[in-house]
Amino acid sequence: KDFINVKVHPKFRTLASIGYELARSFLDLHAKGLSYKDINFGNVFFDPDTGEIRICDNDNVDEDKAPGTIIGTPKFMAPEIVRGEAGPSSYTDLYSLAVLLFYLLMANHPLEGNLDSKIQCFDLEEQQKLYGEHPVFIYDPEDDSNRPDPERHKNVIRLWDFYPKFIRKLFEQAFTTGLTNPESRIRESEWKNALIRLKDSIHYCSNCSEEIIHDFENSDETSVCWFCKKPLASQMYLEIGSQKIIINHDTELFLHHVDKDQQFEFSEPIAKVVRHPNDPSRSGFRNLSDSEWKVAASGKEFTIEKGRATVLVPNMEINFGKQTGTIKVLNKE
Repeated sequence: KDFINVKVHPKFRTLASIGYELARSFLDLHAKGLSYKDINFGNVFFDPDTGEIRICDNDNVDEDKAPGTIIGTPKFMAPEIVRGEAGPSSYTDLYSLAVLLFYLLMANHPLEGNLDSKIQCFDLEEQQKLYGEHPVFIYDPEDDSNRPDPERHKNVIRLWDFYPKFIRKLFEQAFTTGLTNPESRIRESEWKNALIRLKDSIHYCSNCSEEIIHDFENSDETSVCWFCKKPLASQMYLEIGSQKIIINHDTELFLHHVDKDQQFEFSEPIAKVVRHPNDPSRSGFRNLSDSEWKVAASGKEFTIEKGRATVLVPNMEINFGKQTGTIKVLNKE
């Protein structure tokens, strides 16, 4: 509630961490054959600096699809619950989780646009229509009847295009086919992968230091800072498998990034970025792992032992043990 009311101002990197932790927590819950049944603002708390979360008020947790006295909280209930056609389950949890994530990233409800603005008396009948009988996603690619109101929904209008296409596509699925077909809702593991990818796509404007989320699928759209409107400087990133991790002064790598058998392992960093002691404009990866890295750059090959660092240069290849990554450059000048 404090976040929606703009009482706290977490960074986009923190928002991505919060979203990841929410998806991870609900996956753990659902894997035990349980469902939460009442996801809403009042049950989720987070540290605005670190993204650490707490999910509280757990007396509503029960076996999946087990009948109970709680059906959810208005605005977060899946349309089939609003219509009285189904009770809470892990599938309705997925809908509620998507609503919570949309609030987190877009600062708006996914179904509240022009149709909401036209309502004179927001009584139970109108709520039934908006959230249950005729729900329309505000950015439905096939139906523009419920687009955000330029006066009432300024935040989501600004933020929707700020996020990369892969994030927008997940929300489109969650609130189009996902409105009517519970089985097509976005799974927790999909959100986890997307939010890690989002976090790895963040870098900083060299002019004003604002966070930028680079869209690798639409690089031209993220070559200018959204805040100061100045062209962004060239930036190195690590391409390893299907992953692209932008290299900032505070970037860390984990087993998740370098070992396909250790997906979602973020307990300890295996590498972190450090500045060159004599030239702050140059940076490198320090090896924090127990493995020796094999590096190839500028026609030379060498190894980096634990505790040692190497200056990063374009086209450098680093074998981390299980996978090899290549240093590349975006926004080339």
